Amino acid sequence: SIVLMGIGMVSLKVFSAFIGLVIYSFYHDCDPKSINAIQRDDQLFPHYVMEIAGHIPGLPGLFLAGLVSSALSTMSAGLNTISGSIYEDFIKSWIPEGPRKEVTGATIMK
Repeated sequence: SIVLMGIGMVSLKVFSAFIGLVIYSFYHDCDPKSINAIQRDDQLFPHYVMEIAGHIPGLPGLFLAGLVSSALSTMSAGLNTISGSIYEDFIKSWIPEGPRKEVTGATIMK
C-alpha cells in the first residue's frame, strides 16, 4: 500500500507541475496579478479556467464545484481523523462499560 501511495503522490505532483507549466506558458508575456485581474496568487488557476473555458456554458461552474467539494472533503476527513483520535485516546476510557457504550461514543464523536 505504501508503494501505491507513493505512485499516487508522485502522479499528483507531476500533474500539478504540468498544470503550473501550462499556466506559466499561457501567461508568459502578461501577468494577471500585475494588471490587477486577480488580487492573490491562489486565484490564478480559476482565472485561467475562466479565460480558457468561460465561453462553454456550465463548465466553469462545474470546475468550481469540483474545487470546493474537494476542499470540503479534505477538511471533513481531517476533522474526522482528529475527532476519532481524541475519542480513542482521551474520552473512551471515561465511558463506563455497558450496552450503551458504543451509542454514547457515536454521540460524542458527532
